[in-house]
Amino acid sequence: VHELGRALSERVANLEQYEEAARLALKTKDDFEGQLDERRQTQNALEGKLWVSARLVAQLESELEELRKETGGSVRVPKFDKRKRTSAAIRLKEEKERRERISLSDDEVAGTSDLAPTEAVDPPVPS
Repeated sequence: VHELGRALSERVANLEQYEEAARLALKTKDDFEGQLDERRQTQNALEGKLWVSARLVAQLESELEELRKETGGSVRVPKFDKRKRTSAAIRLKEEKERRERISLSDDEVAGTSDLAPTEAVDPPVPS
């Protein structure tokens, strides 16, 4: 009976260790699934930005083609070094800056610049 009790106690201790190992494995699995979900969301967001950029490029190419037709083909296509244009972050930053420049130039044309009349910069006075 004593031997059977000791074997049973040892078996219970082993089962408790297996149970703890199973809990840790489930926690690790849940952690990995959470990280995977975050990465999928990030990837989906970046893919969305990529598609927006691709559509914008197509639109700009179309506008360039229209300009070429209007000017008789005298519009030169800029050459880009693709090695320098590999970073999506750089492209997104440049696109944001381009949109800001377009917005500012549209405001200037419309006469609705963000500068208040007192903030306007006077041209230099010849001395």
